Amino acid sequence: MNEDKQPYYFSDSELKALATLFRQCNPLSDDLYPFSIFVQQYIYQNLTIAEAERLYTV
Repeated sequence: MNEDKQPYYFSDSELKALATLFRQCNPLSDDLYPFSIFVQQYIYQNLTIAEAERLYTV
């Protein structure tokens, strides 16, 4: 990694938005699929029941 570049840390709200976007954009490219799995697993572990219901009804 280039030392000039700073890593980017996604917030929970950004990851939730990405999870929603990934669910709406099927099929995903092979390049994005592994990242979408990571995002979904992370988000689903941290959702309340109400948040999960909202995510799945979008």
